Amino acid sequence: MFGLLLDDGVIMKQTGLIAIAVFVLSFAGQLVAQQTAEEYFQLALEQKKKGRYGEVIRLLDEAIRLNTNNVEALFERSEAKQNNQRDLDGAMEDLETILQLAPANGKAYFHRARLRHSLVLRLLKKKGRTPSSELKPYFQEILDDVNSAISNGYKNKDSYWYRADLLSRHFRRYTEAIEDYTAALLDAPMETGLYFNRSNAKRNNDDLKGAAEDLREIVLMYEDEAALPTNKNELKRLRRLATMALNGLSSIFGLLEQPDDQLWAIEGSLKIEPTPAGYAARGRHHMIFGNLNDAIADYDKAIELSKNDTRKGWYLMSRGIVHTLDGQTEKAEADFTEGRKLPRMDRYRLNYWLELSRRQRDQRRIKVKLPGS
Repeated sequence: MFGLLLDDGVIMKQTGLIAIAVFVLSFAGQLVAQQTAEEYFQLALEQKKKGRYGEVIRLLDEAIRLNTNNVEALFERSEAKQNNQRDLDGAMEDLETILQLAPANGKAYFHRARLRHSLVLRLLKKKGRTPSSELKPYFQEILDDVNSAISNGYKNKDSYWYRADLLSRHFRRYTEAIEDYTAALLDAPMETGLYFNRSNAKRNNDDLKGAAEDLREIVLMYEDEAALPTNKNELKRLRRLATMALNGLSSIFGLLEQPDDQLWAIEGSLKIEPTPAGYAARGRHHMIFGNLNDAIADYDKAIELSKNDTRKGWYLMSRGIVHTLDGQTEKAEADFTEGRKLPRMDRYRLNYWLELSRRQRDQRRIKVKLPGS
């Protein structure tokens, strides 16, 4: 009523002041809300460090309620849902929301690809063995998401490595996989897993020499670390990986019919880590290319070290074959008898392996025409 007693100019002036005040209060309220949303987000990150994912989700719920466009909060909540009782469906909903808000978010596509993979694993756990033809559409969706991630700028070791594994394992597109492993290595040149995986892809792509080169890189990493050890745990890790790489090289050199290189790889593996499998591999090499007494000595060592090794039966049968080739039939029969008593040896095809070994030694070759072929 007071305003009605004043002239129009005064009323308009008063109204304008009220409008400005309302605007200022509204803007200040939004600032407070934004600050509060950020505070909730930071509190959630602190709880994440402690592994309290239920609390993380509660705090992020508040942060997102106050700022529905908070993409980082949606990312964090999606991750927390995956870790909290494996709420994969809820995690997927958050990623879908991100892609609605930011359709060109490469990181979201990559995370959705990984989450789709988790959903496939959940399906397999529920259904059991499933024909690969039924799974192909699921992996195609995963591949499409990774392609979208990379095309939208999410280009790093993880995205290229993940796509390479998909292409190699589920689509047998080895040439493309090799290109992606190579791109990942540009970002992480010391990542041994990439060399192993690229080596396997090259081997499947009939590039045995290239596969061997990648495994040699792992051996060189171990040798460099062993020369000037700075970290005992790293040296231990590289020692184990170098042994695996040398075993792989032994197999490749066998396929390439390079027995001298194969023996180098076997003895390199034994030098780093003497194992029953290593001695058995050298025993077989001696059986084909060298002295039978040396072969028997290596199988003796393999059997001695394989007290709890599930392949002890194979080592006994293999030593029996060497005794047979050497004309020591009684010792051979003793090995065969003992070997057959061990687990999973009832299906051992003795006649096949004996004839194969005889042909390999006669021809001094690993690749021979197999019995019955």
